Amino acid sequence: MSHRPVLLWILASDAFGGGERLSQCCLRGLSRHFTVHLLTQRPLAPHFTPMPGLSVHYFEAYGLTLPHDYRRANVLAYAAAILDRAEAVGAHLIHATMHNASWFLAVARLRHPRRTRHLALVGSLHGSLAGYYQAERGHPPTARVRLGVWLAGRVLDGIITPSQGVATELAHQFRVPSARLHPVHNGVDREALAALAAAPCPQLEGIAGDDPPCRWVVSAGRLAAQKDFETLLWAFARLADSHPQWRLRILGSGEREPALRGLARDLGIAPRLHLTGFQANPYPWLRAGDLFVLPSRYEGFGLVLTEAMSLGVPVMASDCPWGPAEIIRHDRDGVLFPVGDVAALAREMDRLMGDAEARRVLAQAGRARAEVFSEAAMIAGYARVLSRVGGLSHVP
Repeated sequence: MSHRPVLLWILASDAFGGGERLSQCCLRGLSRHFTVHLLTQRPLAPHFTPMPGLSVHYFEAYGLTLPHDYRRANVLAYAAAILDRAEAVGAHLIHATMHNASWFLAVARLRHPRRTRHLALVGSLHGSLAGYYQAERGHPPTARVRLGVWLAGRVLDGIITPSQGVATELAHQFRVPSARLHPVHNGVDREALAALAAAPCPQLEGIAGDDPPCRWVVSAGRLAAQKDFETLLWAFARLADSHPQWRLRILGSGEREPALRGLARDLGIAPRLHLTGFQANPYPWLRAGDLFVLPSRYEGFGLVLTEAMSLGVPVMASDCPWGPAEIIRHDRDGVLFPVGDVAALAREMDRLMGDAEARRVLAQAGRARAEVFSEAAMIAGYARVLSRVGGLSHVP
């Protein structure tokens, strides 16, 4: 009979992305310390049901299919489902992943203080809310959003963030008590990453056979305003004539694809732009890059940077809120440039595209730096926070 504490992990999501991938990694590791249950949406079942030692439950069993609907009745129903499942599995702790689940968990405590009195409730906010609203909505977070984050920060026992920057933003802009904020950097399983990067990729092999061989600037992410791929296209266009052997490849899909293709045509670089679309395994493409650039307007951490660094690709990133500046030490193991600054990005790209030795040195330093951001360190960080907040001193 197991005497390990019971952890209920909430993932109110119906699509697989960064937060879902992080949950996979954490749940694999935390199952060594906790009896782990996952409450999620049924579309994510294929990503979690094969995991040994993990019991998976679904919001659909409660008739809930809209995890991003914030109308009152839906929020209350999700909060009630979380508490019902926690009581059914005998949970000691509940961890909610990302903003929506954290809000559902906060509402559960606000509505049911007696039922949650003996539970440790931990949320997690994985990105810059201020950056999101400014980039996606064109204005700062609304008063209603600020109030919601402020309340969550006071009723939850802790909030995990992927970077110190996100924690600082929550403390300064949303007045979340600093004592309840726990930065834990995202991590990479280097062995698993290397295996994925070495997997056969016929599409890539066909392109790699081009004669003469090309050099590739690579980027990756959802084709959305957040990633600001427009700045990358403008910078690349400035260098197209002086670096004729270079091409630009962007891994990902999204609503900005037609606009990016149109901009590439207007800039005269369409023949040298390769939009791969969604790639279930992007790592062979990533490893094949000669220079990786992340031009985001905002991030929560920037895990793809550590992945590129682990694969030995030299990296550049915007000094955006938040994450890249915690990963990259400028001109030591990567290059930082101001957000949206086409001239600065073009200048740094020009320097590295024209200097193979500088790229080699930067890649070597980046690979060493990436060792700091390991999956093992991330899992240990989550275990420490959850055990501390839950008063479980016997958990490592």
